[in-house]
Amino acid sequence: METPMISMDVLLYALVGLVLVLTIWIIRLEIKLKNFLKGKDAKSLEDSFVLVKDNVERQIVINQEIAKEIDKLDARIQKSIRGLGTVRFNAFKGTGSGGNQSFAIALLDEEKNGVIISSLYGRDRFSAFAKPVQSGTSEFELSEEEKKALEKAESHIL
Repeated sequence: METPMISMDVLLYALVGLVLVLTIWIIRLEIKLKNFLKGKDAKSLEDSFVLVKDNVERQIVINQEIAKEIDKLDARIQKSIRGLGTVRFNAFKGTGSGGNQSFAIALLDEEKNGVIISSLYGRDRFSAFAKPVQSGTSEFELSEEEKKALEKAESHIL
């Protein structure tokens, strides 16, 4: 059995047809590529990549600056008043003078450092005291009301 031979004419027409199909395909790809590379700000795809890279680098610098500012703010917040406790009381219960006009107030930062301010109020006199607080304790003896104010202030620190 003999294998049929393809005539040269048929082979030539097939190759010409294939070349035409490939040429049309290449032309379509060129048109799509030109449309893809068109842009308002960038003349080419490479320009677009350079623009994106520059924007990313700028954003990295901005993020680093923001991180530094956040660190500064965090340090400031740690030293700000974070806990506040107030207790009102009658310092002179037996005499009937003053009412609940006396008070103790504790002001603490995040590390439980701060001050306790207390006042004793009576009809004929007024006294005020300030006692420093370090790590939640004071070197001075605290009254019961001052201890309660300190506990309240510590409970408000997150």
